[in-house]
Amino acid sequence: MIWPFVRTMLEHEVVDSTNDVAGAVLRGGTAALPLAVRARRQTSGRGRGDHSWWSDAGSLTFTLAIEPAAHALARSCEPRVALSMAVAVIDALDELGFGHAAIGIRWPNDLECAGGKLGGILPETIDHEGRHYLLVGVGLNVTTKLHEAPALVQSNATSLAALSSSPLEADVPMRLLAAIFRHFGSVLGRLAIGDCELSARWNTLDLLRDRLVHVDIGTHVVAGHGRGIDSNGALCLDVGNETVRLFGGTVLR
Repeated sequence: MIWPFVRTMLEHEVVDSTNDVAGAVLRGGTAALPLAVRARRQTSGRGRGDHSWWSDAGSLTFTLAIEPAAHALARSCEPRVALSMAVAVIDALDELGFGHAAIGIRWPNDLECAGGKLGGILPETIDHEGRHYLLVGVGLNVTTKLHEAPALVQSNATSLAALSSSPLEADVPMRLLAAIFRHFGSVLGRLAIGDCELSARWNTLDLLRDRLVHVDIGTHVVAGHGRGIDSNGALCLDVGNETVRLFGGTVLR
């Protein structure tokens, strides 16, 4: 199969982490970029911080690896790549007919629908032998058997199968993957040139708007009402006497 955007596609049955595999390939210096690594199952998938990502054979798990300079992407733009990937995934889901599901972004890098976590995005950087790389790991619950997941995952998660009124066709994961690659190639170019319509899109998809939000920023918890995600990727919170902009942290459930 010829994939959009990517030049090297590596597929595995089982890996510890697609980000780890992609990183090893980059350090080996043998793959043409952009590189994609997909696994049918991850045994040690990672989320943000020290969180793990549980998945099974019904999950779509992959990593895209790029050299930002090859796409005219400045380092100052890299913190917004996760939001850009979230837009690409949601646009791909719209293309496949899931637009009715009202899937949105739970800042900074989760995809949710009706309070259930549908997917997550993990960006990482690698500097090796004078070259700078960016990894974007994605995990999506497609036909994931959530009843077999740990209790915390069961209570917070949903899947495309659960959002669909009929059984998903067998080729949905591959069609979705191709659509994500195609849309990501587009949003990456838009991010590089500072396209205001891209930032307007992730702001529109913000699921925390007008909600009371508590964000753990490490030293303390900031509480306020969501006022959108700005063009720099910051979560804007109305804390009563001012609006603060947060560039990192964990939104508490």
